[in-house]
Amino acid sequence: MNLPARRRQTTRSAPILLAAAAAIAGLALTGCAAGATAAAPGSTPDSTATPEPSATTVAGDTLSGTGPTDVTGVDFALPSGMKTVVIAFECGGGGRYAVELRDSATIEEVTLQGDCEGTSELTWPTDDLTAPRLTVWVPEGIDWAAAPTFSTAAFVYDDQLTADCGAFADAYSALMNADQGYTLYDAFEEDEWTQRVDGAVADLTTLAENGSPTIAEDVTSLRDLASDPDRTVGEVLTEDAYTVIGSVSEACSRNQSPLILSGEFGG
Repeated sequence: MNLPARRRQTTRSAPILLAAAAAIAGLALTGCAAGATAAAPGSTPDSTATPEPSATTVAGDTLSGTGPTDVTGVDFALPSGMKTVVIAFECGGGGRYAVELRDSATIEEVTLQGDCEGTSELTWPTDDLTAPRLTVWVPEGIDWAAAPTFSTAAFVYDDQLTADCGAFADAYSALMNADQGYTLYDAFEEDEWTQRVDGAVADLTTLAENGSPTIAEDVTSLRDLASDPDRTVGEVLTEDAYTVIGSVSEACSRNQSPLILSGEFGG
């Protein structure tokens, strides 16, 4: 199953589902908290300095089921004082999975997705606002298991990737609005569609050259698809384009910086 990126306008989902085929890769937790540094060569350690505390990890109960959970999810016990959870999520038999933890105060969530081809490590930050519910989507009849490990170590965000995901979402939004405005809403003619798409291509080119290597290859692929001389007016977002977008979306979600789209049309 593939879930869309979120939108800023009226609805929270893009109008067309993402068709991604990239597997989810987890973020490993280390035994030491971030921020500790080694002493400079030749320097004398400060014996009065307080050492960084080691991270504490707690293994939670494994949850399991067959097929998707109810939309509200299942009970998910959250030990107090933990800042991160890594879930070893296992399913097989093909098809897609999507797993979600939700912030109970803002109803914001990041859904992590992948293929049911074994075990994937899925990582989220947790705090006092994290709802004690886990929601799982898998095809009917597919068995799944989720084994959580909680840690006092903070989730490590990639700040550059966060910024690049925002820039990619803007370019993706521009392509989406170009297609919708021309094809669905008759809002402008071919020349404006071309201008809009070419502007997004220029932004994707800059992002591919200067952005995070995590998504650079996929950004380049979308740039090439959108600038293809044989592209169809009003249909720049092809099936191949959505496959690439899905791959970027998964990378951004793993960094807890999901794509948020801006829609000009519809409501």
